[in-house]
Amino acid sequence: MPRKTAARAPTDNALAEKAEREVRAALGNPRPRRLIPPGTKGDDTLRPLCRIIGGKRASAKALWARFPEPSTIRVYAEPFCGFAAVFGHGVQNGYLRPGEQRCILVDISAHLIALLTAVRSDPEGLLYTCAMRYAEAYARDPKLTYAAVRSAWNDGKNRDAAMYLFLRQTLFNGLWRETKYGAMNTPRGDTNGLRLPGIEVAKAWQGALQHVELIAGDYTDAVSILEPDDLAGYCVYCDPPYLGGEVNYAHGGWTEADLIELVKWCAELDERGAFVGLSNHDHPLVRDALEAHWPRALISPLEERRAVNSDGNKRGPVPTVLAHSVGRP
Repeated sequence: MPRKTAARAPTDNALAEKAEREVRAALGNPRPRRLIPPGTKGDDTLRPLCRIIGGKRASAKALWARFPEPSTIRVYAEPFCGFAAVFGHGVQNGYLRPGEQRCILVDISAHLIALLTAVRSDPEGLLYTCAMRYAEAYARDPKLTYAAVRSAWNDGKNRDAAMYLFLRQTLFNGLWRETKYGAMNTPRGDTNGLRLPGIEVAKAWQGALQHVELIAGDYTDAVSILEPDDLAGYCVYCDPPYLGGEVNYAHGGWTEADLIELVKWCAELDERGAFVGLSNHDHPLVRDALEAHWPRALISPLEERRAVNSDGNKRGPVPTVLAHSVGRP
């Protein structure tokens, strides 16, 4: 019988090569890809950096069809921006020109705003830091690595944009969920390798965000920004957490009372001349709040898909409404 030989331990070079392969895989295809000029059919370089529950990438075209004529927009604001799919669609298609128009993105998550800020500053450095720090360990043991990074995050250890990006790219279905104590408790998604946004996508966002005001705070923090009595030329799009959906996006959650206060705020901006859009679940409580506090709002149907549910059969189209000011005829 042939004599069995002991398996050789991998050499330092082999381990280094394996780690490098994982880093390169996390960063995507390293070969340069032909970029399609912004506004050209098929261009998708400003797709959202990360998946997020309730993201509006699929609805952005329908939303912009309801928004005012782009040439009339002087100020564009999103008080619940997330990863800014609607803003990105506007820039991609030439509806928004940050620098020529004032653009304001606000989100309650300071970590998300810090990530967008890091992308605006140094997208390549951010991606390489994340890949070098986590890619090889995650490929070797995804479950253990995710648990360790999430634990470090909740302990407040060395939190930075690279750690947030790693968690965002590996959590379940784009669902960032926090307990009432502020701890992130989303389980790991079904991914066996770290896949980061492409460098060309991150660099496209770097350009798009150069003249944008990025603000970490509640939507009420945008009130001081929208100071003039006459808000003609302002376009404000609100996409808060949905009633009946996942509301623990950030510590403190989102309630019916919160929605009512937001509807009142939207009605006030509308009265002062702004175009305002507010999307939410087509729910009786939402309809009641709109009828009571913003009766002149027009209501248009939107169709979205639900990607998060413990029962896979209940994932699919979700009835959604867009309440908005009178926009295009």
